[in-house]
Amino acid sequence: MSRRRKTYQPARRAVHHISGSCRGDVREGWELQLAPNHLGHFNLTSSLHGSLAAAGGARVVSVSSNSHRTSLIVFDDLMSERRPYDPWLAYGQSKTGNILPTVEIARRWSDDGIIANALMPGGVRSGLARRPPCCWPPPR
Repeated sequence: MSRRRKTYQPARRAVHHISGSCRGDVREGWELQLAPNHLGHFNLTSSLHGSLAAAGGARVVSVSSNSHRTSLIVFDDLMSERRPYDPWLAYGQSKTGNILPTVEIARRWSDDGIIANALMPGGVRSGLARRPPCCWPPPR
């Protein structure tokens, strides 16, 4: 029985950025901000490791925000089930979720020639900070 090696098409870049601010759960049961802002990126980037390594000199760029400063990851309450839901703290937690894996990718994948960075692109003039979509008024 021969063992087949996985072959990967080279991928030169992986950039991820999604923003959400609604309370709710995705179908798989994860909190609606944590799922797209962190879990989706983490899963996608992890699945691209072989292609990124095959490319040689590939880069992973995580687009985050200063909101990561508002919350650590609360590992024993990721879904905000045991504390009052605050959309900005949930958003901050999800953005911290972008930063931590980027640091680990830089450390663990550097021998594969993969460079990882996180960036904060700056503020955007929008009404989001005044009234997050679908969160206000808060659900009762």
